[in-house]
Amino acid sequence: MSINTTPGYIRRLSITGFLFFLPALIYLIIFLAGPIVSAIVLSFTKYTLLSAPELVGFKNYLRVLSMPSFWNSLGVTGLYV
Repeated sequence: MSINTTPGYIRRLSITGFLFFLPALIYLIIFLAGPIVSAIVLSFTKYTLLSAPELVGFKNYLRVLSMPSFWNSLGVTGLYV
């Protein structure tokens, strides 16, 4: 036989605290995590407004890493930082 030793008011305070935190959590998921996940998924596709997204994998990243302008921009950014 298990006995619950947590008083009821502490349990109610925990639930109340979670309910106050819940809107902020929902906001973060919708407006922060959602766009980040969407951007990561889209970065693995070839996407134009006139056609459906086509999965290309790491091709986009390989193309960017082979561009001299990317490395130049990265060096300039590092210089300013």
